[in-house]
Amino acid sequence: MLYLFAIVGVVALTTVFWRAFGPESTGATGTRVLGPDDDPEFLRRLDSGASGRPHSGTSEGTTENDPTPPHD
Repeated sequence: MLYLFAIVGVVALTTVFWRAFGPESTGATGTRVLGPDDDPEFLRRLDSGASGRPHSGTSEGTTENDPTPPHD
């Protein structure tokens, strides 16, 4: 019976210490870092910026970074 009380006491102390000093006790609640693909404002700016201009490399002809000379 003494072992049962010891186990219950250890579990209770572990729970108390975990709640007091566990990973969620840092106070950083709600400060989640969003990547650019999760940020709706970034996606809106990306969509509005791409609507008026063609992407580089998709237009016809040669580009500045194209190492091949143009054919005559």
